[in-house]
Amino acid sequence: MYNEALHNKGFFCYITPQLFYFFTHFIYLWNYASLVFFKI
Repeated sequence: MYNEALHNKGFFCYITPQLFYFFTHFIYLWNYASLVFFKI
């Protein structure tokens, strides 16, 4: 049980920053694109 819990925690610690990074960049690009489109 202990090893399995540790493995899951490591998995989440690896996946969560990746998702967070992707999400923040997606929102940033979306805001930038909307600014450009509204200026035209």
